[in-house]
Amino acid sequence: MRNKIRSILVLTTLTLLFQNCTLYKAIFNPQISKAITPNEYEDLQILSGNKYKNPIINDSGDPHVLKHGKKYYIYLPHNTKKNGVSYGNYRVYTSNDLVNWDTSNIKTLFNKDTFINDTLWAPDIYYHKDDNKFYLYYTLVKKSSQTGDVLIGEKDIGIATSSSPTGPFEILKKNNKPFILLGNNDSMAYIDPNMFRDDDGRLYLVYKYRNSGGSKIYLQPMNSPSEKLGSPKLLISNDNLDRWENTHPNNKLTWEKTVTIEQPYLTKAHGFYYLFYSANQGETVNYGIGVLRSDSINKVFFKPAQFYNNPVVGKIIKDDITKSVLGPGAASIVKDSYNRRWLVYRQKNNTDVNWNRSICMDRIEFTKSGLINITPSRETFLPSPITDKYSLDTQY
Repeated sequence: MRNKIRSILVLTTLTLLFQNCTLYKAIFNPQISKAITPNEYEDLQILSGNKYKNPIINDSGDPHVLKHGKKYYIYLPHNTKKNGVSYGNYRVYTSNDLVNWDTSNIKTLFNKDTFINDTLWAPDIYYHKDDNKFYLYYTLVKKSSQTGDVLIGEKDIGIATSSSPTGPFEILKKNNKPFILLGNNDSMAYIDPNMFRDDDGRLYLVYKYRNSGGSKIYLQPMNSPSEKLGSPKLLISNDNLDRWENTHPNNKLTWEKTVTIEQPYLTKAHGFYYLFYSANQGETVNYGIGVLRSDSINKVFFKPAQFYNNPVVGKIIKDDITKSVLGPGAASIVKDSYNRRWLVYRQKNNTDVNWNRSICMDRIEFTKSGLINITPSRETFLPSPITDKYSLDTQY
């Protein structure tokens, strides 16, 4: 009897202590919007008991992830062939927790259009709260204004809009043809768009540009989601790349002018602007994700080597090849309900030179001093994101 009373007293004391702590308030009191520390966030993850492991989606392609309301959306290019003819579209999967994705009810964003490229590349979805529309930035093949012939291999960025994140999306057109955002009828390639809205409401589009001199990434100020403002600014090119310590399959060094830089993604944390980009050969294990940083959108973006070395997400070869991180690329970032950021990207599924890929996700932390912390993973159970209904103030 005495032991039973002692147990009740201990339990009551612990309960009272727990009720006064931040975790209790964050979990059980939805009215409180109080910043919690990274350690407290990890405690919440442990309390939830939920875990996940990569890959989160066994589907190929370059992902873009969006949170709207309480739901998450991931967009992937989906190209198929029927009777020898290529058909391009975009798939969208939905999730309530960033881990379990509904891949049974697959939706496509629009039907094949006469003027859309047979195959579609990496998409970008931007929600513009000013007009309550979703903007899809997609790749299309340009045609010669003189002959109407397709300019083989040369692409530009088109735009489609919808009132729903799952579509259907209506293609913006000019003279009954898809509106071309950047290059009009020149023979260069403009791909991999990403729209960024700054804290002051100004819009910027980052994209990849390719010509005979190699690959470049530009920043284009925008007057609206579909209207350019002024001239673009060069952020990075083949000429100022590092030589990551990898080799091309044919034994060429990685950062030669023939090496691709692509997949720009712009984000902001604690007053710093971060430009993520992918580089090297996308079909190999040497592909990786690099980062540039700036304290102003109008200043030079540079590699702060004193903080971290590129690639910030690169290959990790382990004895157990199934747990190796191979050819990571195509960064996209989303916040959970506690404003913690998660990097959604793709990894190769094997060491062969091919396009066999899947979608992965890992926690990424931006510190107030400008550091980035991330540990890419594969086939290892980790605490899941907290995606409940509570939202806190501070970002980490």
